[in-house]
Amino acid sequence: MKKIPLMKMPQDFLDNMHLWCYDSDMTEAVIIFCDDTPNFRIFDSMWIVNLLEKDIAKLFHNEKWNGGEMV
Repeated sequence: MKKIPLMKMPQDFLDNMHLWCYDSDMTEAVIIFCDDTPNFRIFDSMWIVNLLEKDIAKLFHNEKWNGGEMV
């Protein structure tokens, strides 16, 4: 295998992101939006490399829910 198969990620989709959290039961990151947009789940951390640089920065700078408190 020459390349790791990665899921194609949506691009530039975090404008209305509210927060993100880690679901320890499902072992995945969950992005929660402000409006009626369905939550987005990241099952594999390697998927993040397919995001735009500005989306990665938004994840880094946005609030993270950590089991009852904002981090």
